[in-house]
Amino acid sequence: MMIINKRRKGKVTSFLLFYLFTFLPLQAQDSLLLRNYQFVKQADPWLTHRNAAALTRFANKNIAEAEVSLTKGNGGLVNFNESDDLLQADVRVESFYRISPRTVAFGSISYNNWSGDNMTGSAFIPTTALRPFDIVEDSLTNAGRKHRDTYQLTGGVGVDICQGLAFGARVDYTAANYAKYKDLRHQNKLMDLTVSASIYAPVTSWLRLGAGYSYHRQTESLTFGTYGKSEKVYKSLIDYGGMMGLVEQFGNSGFTDKSHEMPLFEDGHGGSFQLEWLPLPQFSAYATIGFCHATGYYGRVSPYTITPTNHDRDCLEAAARLTYTPSCTSTSSCMSRFYLDLSYTKEKLQNSAETYRELTNDAGAIYYEYYDPAETADKQQQRFTVAATAHLGIQGELPTWTITAAGQWWERQQTAYLFPYYRYQQLRNHQFSLSGTRHIVCRKGVWSASLHAAWQEGSGDLFRDGTFVTPSDKQPLPATMEAFLHREYRYLTVPQYTFGGSVKYAFLLPSIAVKPHVSLSVNHRQAGSASTEQERFSMGDSHTQVTLAIGCGF
Repeated sequence: MMIINKRRKGKVTSFLLFYLFTFLPLQAQDSLLLRNYQFVKQADPWLTHRNAAALTRFANKNIAEAEVSLTKGNGGLVNFNESDDLLQADVRVESFYRISPRTVAFGSISYNNWSGDNMTGSAFIPTTALRPFDIVEDSLTNAGRKHRDTYQLTGGVGVDICQGLAFGARVDYTAANYAKYKDLRHQNKLMDLTVSASIYAPVTSWLRLGAGYSYHRQTESLTFGTYGKSEKVYKSLIDYGGMMGLVEQFGNSGFTDKSHEMPLFEDGHGGSFQLEWLPLPQFSAYATIGFCHATGYYGRVSPYTITPTNHDRDCLEAAARLTYTPSCTSTSSCMSRFYLDLSYTKEKLQNSAETYRELTNDAGAIYYEYYDPAETADKQQQRFTVAATAHLGIQGELPTWTITAAGQWWERQQTAYLFPYYRYQQLRNHQFSLSGTRHIVCRKGVWSASLHAAWQEGSGDLFRDGTFVTPSDKQPLPATMEAFLHREYRYLTVPQYTFGGSVKYAFLLPSIAVKPHVSLSVNHRQAGSASTEQERFSMGDSHTQVTLAIGCGF
């Protein structure tokens, strides 16, 4: 059972305080009230992508924001690997800081403490990326509490070398611990590192170019165990896709080997290219495209240990923004700005199971001889989003109104193989949302009120099973997990709507140039009706989250 490291938490807190009071700048009180960190950050698309060299474009005053929040969530409208009763606390600090006329730095540090009850599902840390395989519980009777600590650190710096030509470097680092507190227990340790180098060049007054290279490395290690001695048998489904695969009994071998820590390792390389075109003073068009290729495996690569699987991943990312800023001939409060953001991502993954036999050498040591691997999964997913945003009545760096309308389309296709059987699944989901925020500037503070609403539904094939050849009478059918299959399908396809709102108040401290704020937000999601089979495995039709946050701007 994982124990929370109090010493590590103390170090994180000390580092946050050191970061706040050493590197974050103070601004004049008359302008600080009319500053909004997210507005400044989102105003330039170069600042929200990984090209650190383009940080030299940052032309605003130094700005930073720190926030601590607490979130409580309840309700059974969750995915198969999520909790219907969660509590999480977050700490976050971000800043843009101009070190010198030629050098700009960006820094971010965050900590997330998450706990969820009544959890089964996957043993891996939740992610939106495709997994080569999953390890899920074979029963619903062992639900228990899970806890996760996540630490994230991002740092980037851009240096103007000559006449706007800039070079940059950036590091994104994530470390996490994850554990289940009921048998079959698991402990996870995650390390995720991305290092990138980039270049930015203003070629002409109307054309800017950028390019970057990145290296990504990730390891998630799992250890399985039970508390004390127990005669109970625990089984896990090795899910190759669509909740189909092999059932494995917990013991001294396989994917859930209790005698070894089993790492899921992956590393890869990527590149990106950016372009910005400014045909008119009021109009700009920005576009970026990136790609990556990665390889990985589960287990340890050695002649004396078993490496159960290996995989290959390819990804493509593209994004664009059109910006229109109408000219304003009167006061600054009439200024407006309009964005149209588009993004597309595609990810493909192939997984193979190693075939091997156990041998003994002359010294009596056991080693493994590997043969051609057998393909077990072919997966891909793609996502397209579009969002239109209007900032109206901008005063300083604070819009009076922010209105956003957005849509998203997502699709996942996966085929799992366990010769001579296969299972194909295709799921689609589309979402539409509308939100609005009103900032009201008072003499000593700023009130912000937000409302949002969203609707989504999906479709697709729950599964289509087949065979490549007619199986013999002695070949068993592949193992499946019907409950999680229907629970995920319902979560992604059932019609559901979301609505919520928030209230925030920010004010100036009279003695120092700091702008504290406090906010309260509520978000509720409600599902419609589904088929009888899906409802049989449902945990609920709604989910509500309430978040209380305090923070400050610098």
